[in-house]
Amino acid sequence: MTRRTQVMTTTEMQTLVAQLRMVGTAVNPAPIVQLKISFKTVETVSIPGTAISRLVIVQGKQTTEKPCLAGFDLILKTEQLSTATNDRLQKNADIVTLTVITQHQTVDYDIPWSPLSAGLFENVAQFWTVTSGQLEIATKIRRFYDWHEILVAAANSVVLQKMAVTLSAKTSYSENECVVLLQTIITAMQSERAEVGSTAYLVVQHAPTNSAEWITVICQPDGAGTTGHDVVELETISNAQLLAMPVRVAASTAQFWEGLAWLFYRRSLDRMTETTSR
Repeated sequence: MTRRTQVMTTTEMQTLVAQLRMVGTAVNPAPIVQLKISFKTVETVSIPGTAISRLVIVQGKQTTEKPCLAGFDLILKTEQLSTATNDRLQKNADIVTLTVITQHQTVDYDIPWSPLSAGLFENVAQFWTVTSGQLEIATKIRRFYDWHEILVAAANSVVLQKMAVTLSAKTSYSENECVVLLQTIITAMQSERAEVGSTAYLVVQHAPTNSAEWITVICQPDGAGTTGHDVVELETISNAQLLAMPVRVAASTAQFWEGLAWLFYRRSLDRMTETTSR
């Protein structure tokens, strides 16, 4: 597994939280007695409510019994944090739950992780910075991903195995054959440059069709039809054209890699067909 440190400059953080504050809800910190932060490592730190300078939350789609946050912006006064707590918050970007405790209620908020974080110790959508005695932690609200970060994450052994299991169950290939197939297409895509000037984006819909495939939709803002979405066969799109399109995560992120696995598989078949016809 890979370990990453998600540190931002002050300017980068200001850009990130500007979006959060536009779409989020500012929580009044005055009634908060305590804030508990739980990590992926099952560790928990407790912070007094008086240490909170700002808490902005963006409600997400609830997928468990707990409320879910699509994003949050938390500013803490470092002078009110213990050294151990301050160090832990800056050690890894792996928050999984925020628990807000007031005199009248306790609310647990689940923090969904980016689908690109599979195989990582940390959430690639979570960042922190320190300025003027304050520690700020925030998460990106991601709707689109660029191919560079997708391909880096896809090359991770944990993700490769996840995608290989998906394809092996739906094709005649073994899991090992699927790993090789996926590695080949990922490497090929990493070696090519994106075409300049594309206005389209890519949606991989996760609900399987009757043929147990996933649907890939190329979306053009000025496309035909009332929705502006054009369904385009992947065979007609070059790698350069595909790489120019941001990838949108449709509906749930739970099957993000299953959907991408099918897309990679389709691309590998296209490449083999091209090679055979030469």
